[in-house]
Amino acid sequence: MNTSFCIFAHRGASHIYPENTLSSFREAIRRGATGIELDVQLSKDGHPVVIHDESLNRTTNGSGLVKHHTLKQLKALSAGSWFHPRYERMKIPTLEEVFQRIQRSRVLLNIEMKNLLIRSQNLEEQIIHLITKYNLKEQVILSSFSPQSIEVVKKLNPHITTGLLYFGKLDEPWKLASELNAQYLQPPIEVLTPELVQQSRLHQLQICPYGVNEPKDYVLAVRCNVDGVITMYPEKARKFCRIK
Repeated sequence: MNTSFCIFAHRGASHIYPENTLSSFREAIRRGATGIELDVQLSKDGHPVVIHDESLNRTTNGSGLVKHHTLKQLKALSAGSWFHPRYERMKIPTLEEVFQRIQRSRVLLNIEMKNLLIRSQNLEEQIIHLITKYNLKEQVILSSFSPQSIEVVKKLNPHITTGLLYFGKLDEPWKLASELNAQYLQPPIEVLTPELVQQSRLHQLQICPYGVNEPKDYVLAVRCNVDGVITMYPEKARKFCRIK
């Protein structure tokens, strides 16, 4: 895994294009992102698809849970019309489609496994299968708010890079991440402190906060000397973090 400072675009350039779409990812890279943060869950017939919400209602013209729809049914939906009518033809990508487009690039993927609110059997296994198929182990971080999901990944392939996400304040989060054999700790920017970074480094963890979208957030991230940021605005992150 490349350990240089990384700017992960949150669901792609989600302020310009519909989130978690191929166009959003492409635009994020054009705007200076060195990595993409995206969300993956399984369709009813077991295909890893890229969509954030467990429900289709917010970001498609469909309704109901993603897990209750086959890939064919999901591909029939628009993943862009909610954002603007001109994006009506945009579709929910499969993770394989994303991998096919980045396999010859140096772009990193921070994949959030959506396995917290609704447990999806075999999600980790299917994602790892695709990582192996496209030889992308060095370009992928598998992240989750679910410690169980990270444990499953490590049992299936201990060499996969993993990251622990968490909400709000958590007592000694570096200990939990270390116990899970994760390589990354991904806290909300609101709880980032020099002490959190220092303790994480003592546990051989890299720090990559999320929700880094405001000037004060970039300043804090730089002051704390983090290893990367997850942001909606990669072009702003490059400016504030002085990435060349």
